[in-house]
Amino acid sequence: MRILIISLGGTIGMKRDNKLNAGIPASDANDFIATLKSHSNMDLDITTKSFCNLPSGSLDFEILSEVIVYAKKSVDSGINAIIITQGTDTIEESSFFFNLFWDREETIIFCGAMRMEGEFAYDGIWNLSSSIAVASNLQSKNRGVLVVVGDRIFSANWIKKIHSTFIDAFDAIHLEGILIENKPRFFALPLKRMTFPLPKQHKKIMFLEQNLGENNEILDFVDLFDGIIINGFGSGHISAKSMDKIKSLNIPIIVASRTAFGFSTKWTYGYKGSEIDLQNNGAIMSGILDARRARILLWCILGNDFDLSKFNEFEESIAIS
Repeated sequence: MRILIISLGGTIGMKRDNKLNAGIPASDANDFIATLKSHSNMDLDITTKSFCNLPSGSLDFEILSEVIVYAKKSVDSGINAIIITQGTDTIEESSFFFNLFWDREETIIFCGAMRMEGEFAYDGIWNLSSSIAVASNLQSKNRGVLVVVGDRIFSANWIKKIHSTFIDAFDAIHLEGILIENKPRFFALPLKRMTFPLPKQHKKIMFLEQNLGENNEILDFVDLFDGIIINGFGSGHISAKSMDKIKSLNIPIIVASRTAFGFSTKWTYGYKGSEIDLQNNGAIMSGILDARRARILLWCILGNDFDLSKFNEFEESIAIS
């Protein structure tokens, strides 16, 4: 089993600077392996690549696209599984981004940490050790991109960061599996996956959240964008004033639910600004995809010049029925 660990930065590789009395980037994949070897008897063929050392909010689609190209070349050269370490602030977005374009059977795992090295309860090396255990298990193949944190195995389609500081900061509507005594147990068989080529052009997507009393003046600048994601009230609704503004727009509009784990509906409400009204005026409901993932998917579809029907096709593909 040949495993590649790619480090991108984040808390998992940060240490507290004594002068600043604050965490700064310090460690990379090579340091992680050195620490692992000093604490375990792992006999694995592990190679490393320090791609960058950035807080995850400073990653972008260009960097992640370069990592995808590197990961595919690595698999073509004989790597059996890849683990990517990064900050947890955007790990749900990065892993989903990767999942859209990972068309191989080989396992890809993202992991991170909520505590810095040297702090009490540093979880970085434990999560990395768990990721190696999952990557080494053949049942992890053909599952797309996974995220392993806190002894739980998440699909990139569902994981959410639900707390900014708790060490147990992640949840999902569906768990792919768990680890017991550092051995993975999976709860479902792999689904057939829909993937895309990397876009050759970068499209600008507006991200707009509905809030009580909001006038949405930002829609006056919509000409600067190629598409809009609206994080709507309830099951995907907008205000009557917002509805008046978007009726005249001639760009793709996707509407999601701003609730933590809720979905957008299609045929429940019929008032002005409801999902039925939105669809009658050309909007697409995001269904079981949250707004952040809908944004990445729309960026992918528009960047490939694909028909918007690909959005619903993908959304339907990530569930059994």
